Amino acid sequence: MDKKQGVEYIKDYLSDPDNTLTRKEIVDILSDPEGKYAVPEKTAYRWYKEAYQEDQWMNPRSHTDKASDDKELAISTVRDLLNAAIQDNDYEKATSLSEKLLKLHNLARRF
Repeated sequence: MDKKQGVEYIKDYLSDPDNTLTRKEIVDILSDPEGKYAVPEKTAYRWYKEAYQEDQWMNPRSHTDKASDDKELAISTVRDLLNAAIQDNDYEKATSLSEKLLKLHNLARRF
């Protein structure tokens, strides 16, 4: 088995939603000296790392954690308050809310 075949083999495992194998188990399958592939263990770990990075790049996971939801809620709330202040011609409040909205956007980019 060459590198390309090994990486593709691992990516097939990673992209399978029914896959329950851990990284160690996949490496053990590839590096079993009496097995079909008999790849050195260090090489199998390198191939796994490469396949994992390619899989993450090709199939990014959606961020549904609570922190992301909270950031979006905060940004939309300040945006609504800003729009209300503009409608009421309260430019001092609108300026203050614009600064807060900008800070929230910059903070959200860092995470």
